[in-house]
Amino acid sequence: MKSEQLLDALNDIDDSLIAETNPFHEEEITTPVLQVTGGTGKGGKRKMRKCILLVAVCAVFLLSGVVYAATGGDLLNIIRNKGTDGDGETTVEYLEKTTVLMSDLRGEIQNAPAEIQGQVEAFNALSEMERMASSVMPEALRKSFGTVEDAIAYIGYDQLNYPKINYPTESVDVDMTGCEVPDGYSLSTITMTATQQYSSDPAYFCQTLATFFTEHADANAAMRLSLSERAELAEEQRVAGGRTFSILHTNEPDPDYEGEKLLCTEVFTTENDVVFLFHIVYGEDNRTEAEAVITEWMNSFSE
Repeated sequence: MKSEQLLDALNDIDDSLIAETNPFHEEEITTPVLQVTGGTGKGGKRKMRKCILLVAVCAVFLLSGVVYAATGGDLLNIIRNKGTDGDGETTVEYLEKTTVLMSDLRGEIQNAPAEIQGQVEAFNALSEMERMASSVMPEALRKSFGTVEDAIAYIGYDQLNYPKINYPTESVDVDMTGCEVPDGYSLSTITMTATQQYSSDPAYFCQTLATFFTEHADANAAMRLSLSERAELAEEQRVAGGRTFSILHTNEPDPDYEGEKLLCTEVFTTENDVVFLFHIVYGEDNRTEAEAVITEWMNSFSE
């Protein structure tokens, strides 16, 4: 597999379970995390970016960090937590958040809450030992599709202005996080992810993430990137087609990898109450190519 995404979602988890969970252990983190990965080709190592969609217990270490205020009206907020042994965290928040009502999603996604409720009931029917040993996230549901159009139809949001760039599509997924509501279950967060190969080099790929925060999303729900303390960051804003895009360029050195240095750029914007993130991986040798793809993605909102 050239690139893959994994959404490990836990939302509205019982407080007693949060108390027993170590928030610094990646396998036990109790927030929905999207891990964006792609093959680096020459060395076979994968570049990973974690995008945290909802933050709960992570606030434990965020509050201890140093806040670098964004400048020039930027919508990105950078929070650094310095580690004593080089294992600190850098979190980048996209500050704009909107709400899409579940009733405005008219596709088959309306059946997802019942599926999640069934998963939760089956999980709860297990013994305590079985639940503790299980890696299943009962509140999370993923649907995979053959095309972007099929995923869009599944969600059924009439106002979705989805940016389309003409490159081979590797995978399309819709990841959903369920939550309890008075009359059963609903969805709190929905993320549609399309992975595309824009270059002949398998190391380089891009992803478009469209995230819907419903009326049931936690008050702290936001789009966040989780990086290491070593990450070098550069921010900027661009306007294309009358829309403002917040852009983050990252260089996160990997001491265990001696191959080509891979770079990443994240582009954030909000359109019709949907939060978009464009993630692209590239190298120094194809920086110009990657920049052209970024421009193409931003301009596609106007088409």
